[in-house]
Amino acid sequence: MSATVLAVSFRSQLSSSHPSLRFTHSYHGHSLELTFSKDHKTLTGTYKPKVKQELAALLGAPSLDEPVKMRHPPGLLAEARLVGTLKPVPLQDAGSSSGGSVKVTGRWIHVSNDLQGPFVMNLSLAKSEGWWSDDDSEERVPWEWNFEERVTRLFRFIHSPDMTRFSLVSAYVFLILTSTSLFYSLHPTRLSLTVNCVFDFVYVSAYAFFMFVYSKMTTRPSIAYMTGVLLYLAGYIAFAVLTLATM
Repeated sequence: MSATVLAVSFRSQLSSSHPSLRFTHSYHGHSLELTFSKDHKTLTGTYKPKVKQELAALLGAPSLDEPVKMRHPPGLLAEARLVGTLKPVPLQDAGSSSGGSVKVTGRWIHVSNDLQGPFVMNLSLAKSEGWWSDDDSEERVPWEWNFEERVTRLFRFIHSPDMTRFSLVSAYVFLILTSTSLFYSLHPTRLSLTVNCVFDFVYVSAYAFFMFVYSKMTTRPSIAYMTGVLLYLAGYIAFAVLTLATM
């Protein structure tokens, strides 16, 4: 179930090459990076505080190299590792702030010392809320995280009107190429095979790009539509090979 929820909520952000999500603390600006297992059932994470000299002084530390003498210094000034398991929050709870999110339950442990404890986080692309505590205290310290969206130029292009314009221009280009090929088939010259070979490679490049785009889309065309494009791609690869063999 958790894998299904993640596929819907984070499909645009997770991939085999980037299986992690980044978050920023709503108030302090600390960073949190969560890396998901392949089955999306467990995760590991790294918590890195945004430490400044004035913050250390405010908390009572003479310098950043000295430990801070307060009840919960780890949550502010120390790097930590996290491990957790995932469980989907029922969609019928959508009226709550965590509806449709994924609940992460796990533990954190400091890199520089043996301080550790439990944490809970309702993970979503909108706002992630939860709490953490340490093993020596029953107090649950609330925390809130904002998602850092990973939007590449390619992802922005694919999901923009520019992609629609590109598809429309491609259709007109294909019409011109097909008309030119028809002309050369009726009036063959020495250049006919060379022109057709170049056109075949244009078709192959275009349809291969479209297949790549479909693999990156959050909402893909129907299976029948993508299968048709794939058959076009296979056909023009065959035409290119035959044309090269003839030349």
